[in-house]
Amino acid sequence: MIGKLLSRILQNHDCEVRFETTVADAISAITEQPNYFDIILTDLNLPGKSGLDLLDELRSIDEGLIKIIITGHATLDNAITCLRRGAYDFIEKPVVPESLVAIIDRALEFRRLKRENARYQAHLEDMVHEKSAALLDALDHIKTSYDFTLEAMASLLDERDSGTADHSLRIRALAGIIAREMGLSSSEIEEIERAALLHDIGKIAVPDRILLKPGQLTPEERLEMERHPEVAFKMLNASPHLETVAAIVRAHHEWFDGTGYPRRLKGADIPLGARIISLIDAYDAMRSNRVHRQGVSSEAALKEIETNAGAQFDPQLVELFKRCQIAIELAANWDQVNAKSDAKHRNNGALQAESG
Repeated sequence: MIGKLLSRILQNHDCEVRFETTVADAISAITEQPNYFDIILTDLNLPGKSGLDLLDELRSIDEGLIKIIITGHATLDNAITCLRRGAYDFIEKPVVPESLVAIIDRALEFRRLKRENARYQAHLEDMVHEKSAALLDALDHIKTSYDFTLEAMASLLDERDSGTADHSLRIRALAGIIAREMGLSSSEIEEIERAALLHDIGKIAVPDRILLKPGQLTPEERLEMERHPEVAFKMLNASPHLETVAAIVRAHHEWFDGTGYPRRLKGADIPLGARIISLIDAYDAMRSNRVHRQGVSSEAALKEIETNAGAQFDPQLVELFKRCQIAIELAANWDQVNAKSDAKHRNNGALQAESG
C-alpha cells in the first residue's frame, strides 16, 4: 500500500517509477538496466533482507545511484548508520508528499551534478592524456634533434682526423655493450653512451699540425694534446644536461693506477663510464688501421688489454670485456672499417698525386 502510494506521488511529479517489494527483485532490476535508475527509495524493514543490506550490495553494482531511506522507526542511530552506509537522505513515515517531492528534486539535482562532474573528470583526464602525449612527443623531438647535433659534432671531428672514421659512433656502440652487460640502468647507459660519443670533442682545440701528425709527438706537442679532456669538460659542463657526461669525458684518459691525465685520478675515483670508455677506446685504436700503422688482431689487442689490467685499465672491467669480446667484434666489424679506411686513404693519395 505504501509503495503504491509513493509510486503515485512520484508519477504525478513526472517521474518514471518501478516498484519492487524485495531486495532480490530490486537488485535484479538494477542489474538488468545498469545506469538506468537515478534514485532508489527503500524501507529499512524488507522481506528477507533489510534496507541496509540493499545499501551494501548497491555499492558494488551502481555507485552513482542516489539512495534514500524511508522508515517508521526513525532514530538518530538509524539515521547515522544509513548515511555511513551510503544513503543520501532519510525520510520518516508518514511521508508528506510535498517533503518527498522536495527530497526527490534535490536528489535528482545532486545526481545531475555527479554526472557532470564525472564527465568533466573524464574530459579532464582525456585532456591530460592528450597534453602529456603532445609533451612527450615534443620532448622526444627535442631529444632526437639534440642527439643529432651531438652526433654531427662527433662526426665532424672524426672527419677532421682522417684516420678515425666513425670512431666516435663506434665507441658509443661498444661502450653501450659493456654498460648493458654490467646491468646498469637505462639512464646510466644513456649517459655513458653520450660520453663515449663525445669523448674526443676537446680535440677541436688541438691544432692540425699536432692532431694529424703521423709520427711521434714532441713533449710540448703531447702536453698540448693532453689538454683536450679539460677543453671538453669546459665545453660540455656549460650545459646542465651534460654535467655527468662532462665528468666522464674529462676522466677518460685517467689510468686505474693513478698515472693518467689530467688529474691523476685512481681506481674507483675515476667515473665508471670513463673506465669503460678508456678500455674500449684503447681496443678500438689497436684494432683499427691508421695512416702510419696497421691494426693488430683481436688476439693481440686482447693480450695488450690483459697486460695493462690494473695499470691502465680496471681489472674487473677487463674480465667483463673478455666475456663481451665476441659481441664487440661483431658490432664493430673492424675488417670492414679498415677496408673502408684504406680505400679512403688510397683515394686521397691519388687526388694529391694528380693535383701535384
